[in-house]
Amino acid sequence: MLLTLSRHICSLILLAVLVSCNDARPLCSGSDCAVMTQSEHFVRIESEEQPRWYRFTGDDLVELRGMRTGSTPLAYNAKLDLLAAKSLSGDGMRLTLYRGDSLKETATHTYVAEEISAICMTDNGTLWMLHQGRYEGSPARSYILSRGTTGLKEWDNYFLTSELDEDTFGGSVIEKPVAIFCDGSDTAPYLATFLYSGEAERTLLRLPRLSLLQIYLYHFDPAERMMQPLTGFTPRGNSVVRTHFDSTSGHLAIFQNGQLSLQAGLGFADERSYPESYDTLFAHDGSTLRLFLIGKNSDKGFVGRVEILPE
Repeated sequence: MLLTLSRHICSLILLAVLVSCNDARPLCSGSDCAVMTQSEHFVRIESEEQPRWYRFTGDDLVELRGMRTGSTPLAYNAKLDLLAAKSLSGDGMRLTLYRGDSLKETATHTYVAEEISAICMTDNGTLWMLHQGRYEGSPARSYILSRGTTGLKEWDNYFLTSELDEDTFGGSVIEKPVAIFCDGSDTAPYLATFLYSGEAERTLLRLPRLSLLQIYLYHFDPAERMMQPLTGFTPRGNSVVRTHFDSTSGHLAIFQNGQLSLQAGLGFADERSYPESYDTLFAHDGSTLRLFLIGKNSDKGFVGRVEILPE
């Protein structure tokens, strides 16, 4: 009798632990509350106080304190304990690296670019940067992948594509690089691109009208300056899409409209539904994919919870 009772108690305790892990965490509430994700790991929470940036560790959100005013975090490498963040500069975009919990600046440099889209860092100190701008007097925007080190001094540049007519079929189709992924001992990055169709021409009064058709994943070969296709995915309309790739599992994760798709190769994607969530952050610990799902509660406040997916 006592043995059976103890088993029931242990089961109840275990159930309580599991439920508590999946409890929604309040992020902010009220009419001035806003939550915005950046890349795959970072979220900006605005309320009555100053906007605050947080990084998803896989277990919880950690606040980032000490970055330059107006900075946006882009990447973090756990082994190097380095955070990369961008900010506007009078001459272009400034990239700054911070180390440790106190976010002590270790390197900074300003680049003649209109935008730094993405950063990734490997454990050996190689840094890859995806940026865009109108370089060398060109009237159209170009997309460039650059390889350097955490010293931010010397770079190798690789042209990917541009918005010139010859690269966009007269402005009707354009494949834009949007994200890069590298970690651990990766010697070259993986790139996610979005294929759009529509009217790509920009004017002072109108932004391009584009429809998202396809998402692709490539492995970039710096020696051959080639992008090797790995997989593709058809998105669900033009709503916000979040992507994440881990070379260990080989899956491209796509989150859109509360639906998580895990795509590898030419097969069908593994689908999981989270209808209460409209956005997510990603983390990977080498064996499990972890999500920080963001949604709203009955009071219209923003909440988030951790979801662990076994590989």
